[in-house]
Amino acid sequence: MAHIPYGYRIEKGRAVFEETKTEQVKRLFAEYVSGSSLVSAGKKTGIGSSHASLGRMIDNGVYMGDDFYPAIVSKEMWNKAREERKRRVEALGRNKNYFAKDKSERSPFWGKIFCSECGSGYRRYLEDGKERWKCGRRLVRKRVCCNSPMIPEHLFEDAFMKMVSEIDVSEIAAEPPKQKSNIEKKYDDPFKQAEYAYSQTPIDDFDYQTEKLVTVLQDIPTEFNGEFMLKILKRIEVAHNGVAAFVLINDKRFGEELISDAKP
Repeated sequence: MAHIPYGYRIEKGRAVFEETKTEQVKRLFAEYVSGSSLVSAGKKTGIGSSHASLGRMIDNGVYMGDDFYPAIVSKEMWNKAREERKRRVEALGRNKNYFAKDKSERSPFWGKIFCSECGSGYRRYLEDGKERWKCGRRLVRKRVCCNSPMIPEHLFEDAFMKMVSEIDVSEIAAEPPKQKSNIEKKYDDPFKQAEYAYSQTPIDDFDYQTEKLVTVLQDIPTEFNGEFMLKILKRIEVAHNGVAAFVLINDKRFGEELISDAKP
């Protein structure tokens, strides 16, 4: 299951524009590129989301359009917003990935690793001459806020290759039981409540994503390949005990231990 990105709704099995929200997304990108902070841009556009959620919207390439979602912003606008985000993060001295001269130098794990305990994204840092990934909330204002492990990138590569080498195609093709949605009542207005409930309803694209998975898995590389990984992987969730859950694009999950160099 996948949640519908802000600005879209599903009609007869196809993604279409949610007019008011689509205009909000367009303005969010325009405000951000013009110099507004993420939070300020969100307030100006009426998108009541957190700083992290707004950042994920700016980073989400789906807004340029893909084989399922129509484009809300142009590729030029999306790239401008990404460059502005890169500039601001670089000014703060954070996240080595933003210093890459081009995409070929950027880690394929960028934007894919998350802490399963606090939900924050992992970032890649260079410390004491060693590169490690760690939770973005591990250290906040010089105070430890999350005791997640720091993990070298090669351990993610090894764990991913072990996971795909052991995948049973029949297992990933078995649809998981559907979970009943429990949508809270947020509005007294029945039309607003219906709109809210619809926005919270996940897209059932399991068959579509599984078909893509099965096709790609017919040609598994013998060594780690970032492009291959990005075709089948949605995210990686790291627990405090060093176990990583690899979530595939059809939401099937496979756990692997990250043990040798992982440390709290």
